[in-house]
Amino acid sequence: MMDAEWYVYNYWNFDQECYNMLETIIQEADSGSKERLFQWLSDRLDHSNQELSQAISNLWNGSFDEPHYWERKLVISERLAEDSRMNGRSIIDGENEWAILHLQLLKQMGASTADLLSYARRFWDEPKIRSFMAVVESENQEFDKAEAILRESLVLDLASKVWLTRHHLMLKKIFHQSSQLDSYREELLILLKDFLPGDNTLIQELKTEVSEAEWRSLRRDMIERVPDYGLQASLYCEEEMWEELSNVVFRTNDIHLLRKYDLILIDRYQEQVLEKYSELLREMARTTSNRGYYREIAEFISYVSRLPGGWPIAGELLELFQRTYRNRRAMMDELRRVIQD
Repeated sequence: MMDAEWYVYNYWNFDQECYNMLETIIQEADSGSKERLFQWLSDRLDHSNQELSQAISNLWNGSFDEPHYWERKLVISERLAEDSRMNGRSIIDGENEWAILHLQLLKQMGASTADLLSYARRFWDEPKIRSFMAVVESENQEFDKAEAILRESLVLDLASKVWLTRHHLMLKKIFHQSSQLDSYREELLILLKDFLPGDNTLIQELKTEVSEAEWRSLRRDMIERVPDYGLQASLYCEEEMWEELSNVVFRTNDIHLLRKYDLILIDRYQEQVLEKYSELLREMARTTSNRGYYREIAEFISYVSRLPGGWPIAGELLELFQRTYRNRRAMMDELRRVIQD
């Protein structure tokens, strides 16, 4: 036991190997030793160090599944959940995990939904508790009750975008399960517009629920809301929206993004592609003084020379850089390699 105690109280050195070792000891212990281990862990559950408390509670919760432990775990989890609520603190990640564990134990022991809800109401200010009960109601096919809990949660958790996102995802799920297709589509649109713009799974879901004409009327707004221009470009490319793709690529001043899509765009926008390469390479040359970047510039010039209509632009850049930066020996070395090739 002293060895186990040393492992736990040195949590900063308590890596996964040590955790697995303790877990194995518990699993392979005889009934008497396992009982003593249960009691030893139970006495240390409410440790003031949050990381230690989580490690101990994970072992305690995950390693004693036999029914004869359930009643004692129920009593302990109820006490710790109440202590957490009264002290104004939660055990793990800002949430009262003991209240959740208590609900899970009650459910495992066959408690009625009414009894689960009665206990959950004591912690109703916590979004995870309400989310748990929404799942329970949904599992019972009580979709109206699940929706009511989630609608209430949208108001109570207005300040948390993370929880609002989770609630809308759950609403989407229950509307799909209950075949409320209009509400299901509405939740998809809310999620894509306000919470998870550009999420490919949601986009594919929406595309299967609307006509092609309706999707075409929606997709521009959906993609414009995506904050990441790389993802925007990917979505425009997938949708074959070439003008929108070109606008993103030419606006972002990212030479690697330009390289990714230049062969797709060059047939339609040859002049703009080559001009953008010229602009970005001039800026790179002006602002860098590192051989690695010089090599990259030289490689890009070589690449541009092989694009349709690209040799004149590449030649202009070589001449300009050799004249302007002739005192940068490393750059001249890299440019000579392009000329030799």
